[in-house]
Amino acid sequence: MVTGPEGAVYCGVEAGEFRLRGVSYPWAKKRDIVVVKILPSGALAWVKRFGGGVSDNLNQLSFDEAGFLIVSGREDGVGDRCWVVDASGRTVATLDENCTNRVALDSGQGFVQPT
Repeated sequence: MVTGPEGAVYCGVEAGEFRLRGVSYPWAKKRDIVVVKILPSGALAWVKRFGGGVSDNLNQLSFDEAGFLIVSGREDGVGDRCWVVDASGRTVATLDENCTNRVALDSGQGFVQPT
């Protein structure tokens, strides 16, 4: 669990059958990474699934200097993976390595993986 720059709480779990506040999320497979954003008011903003293999593992939730959520984990059949997510829940980049705190914004050109 991590608190975002806007005060929202982000919780990540590894889940198969996933239910939250009485709502079922059938897209969760045997074990996917599921991240939930809860607003300071307590309202649910979004629920998002990452991974997709048989058994995915969440390593860490963190924020980069630009305020983007970094979801790092291990995707079954792929290896270490990192997803960069904006405040609306949109994945803006997916990188093929565990890159927590290693994502940079390239002068409005988009995300780059530092060398």
